[in-house]
Amino acid sequence: MFRSGPRSSSQSKPRKSVLRRGIRKVIFLSKMTRNDQTSSPAENQHEDYDPKAALAAIISQTGPPISSALVEVSTLTLVAPTSPTQEHIQNIVSLHKQLLATGDFSDLTIICGGQAFEVHEAIVCSQSDTLKAMLRVPMLEAATRTIKLVDDELSIVTLALEYLYTNDYTWPKSSVQDAEEIMRACGRVGHTEEEQNQFVVHAKLHIFADKYMIDGLKDVSADKFKSALPLFGHKPSFLKALALIYQELPGTDTNMKDYAVKFAAKSYVRFTNSPQFIEICENNGELAAHLMVAIAMHPHNPPVCPACDSDMYVRTMSQHEKESVRDGGFVAKAYVCSRCVMNFN
Repeated sequence: MFRSGPRSSSQSKPRKSVLRRGIRKVIFLSKMTRNDQTSSPAENQHEDYDPKAALAAIISQTGPPISSALVEVSTLTLVAPTSPTQEHIQNIVSLHKQLLATGDFSDLTIICGGQAFEVHEAIVCSQSDTLKAMLRVPMLEAATRTIKLVDDELSIVTLALEYLYTNDYTWPKSSVQDAEEIMRACGRVGHTEEEQNQFVVHAKLHIFADKYMIDGLKDVSADKFKSALPLFGHKPSFLKALALIYQELPGTDTNMKDYAVKFAAKSYVRFTNSPQFIEICENNGELAAHLMVAIAMHPHNPPVCPACDSDMYVRTMSQHEKESVRDGGFVAKAYVCSRCVMNFN
């Protein structure tokens, strides 16, 4: 049995179909018009085409007038979404810092060194496969919504959480001292103790990131480690960090190791005069092998003076040394610093 009244849905189908085909045609011709604007007048076949008028004509033929807002659609152009500005990024970072500081809407607790951090699973576990696994399996952490990091340092966990919420971490925290206090005999500008000892912090963060599978933190810590080498690589903290990364990191993790070994190879004359460096190499065969390969691959890099950090050059042999070599004797290669005028064998 059929209804006697009009069926609006079936009657509107032809009209909608015509309208869709018309809109497609308008869009196609609009594109052709824009493309033809760069061609010669003889080749331009659509220079008088008005997409707005054409769409209005199609609408008038398919039934009652439709809102004029639809007509304006024909004149719109697609614009690619703009990338977020620095201001937008800073706003997001500020919001994340506030969430970490206040613990608002927290659904997870991380405990380290007697301090509890009220964090958010969506932010923390989305960047750490290890922490994610703790909450995805039937373990105590999943039942209590609490993760205890008993084997990690509080300062390192604090910096790691800062990275997870802001995509970066700030170290050193302190500022440079007054000019009278920072001038050194070698002419370089002195820096705070935190800046000089930052290699150990970057190395420990890298180890933490490897342990908890936070790939982004590994990249950031390695980059900060590399950036600090030219200014502070001559400080004792570099050797401490060097021993640490070769003791704690697996052999497959070579990012930070490469930066450290290449720097040590460039300054091998200075480091071979350090008993601490010799001891580190004796206790770690992997480091000694990497260092030997790095020196062999970069034989032309001048060594660095252990007194003033200036480049050193091979000293010309004396006549006596030349005669000794001719007679079968051995003369160790000697270097001279052009700034200190000091010889090193």
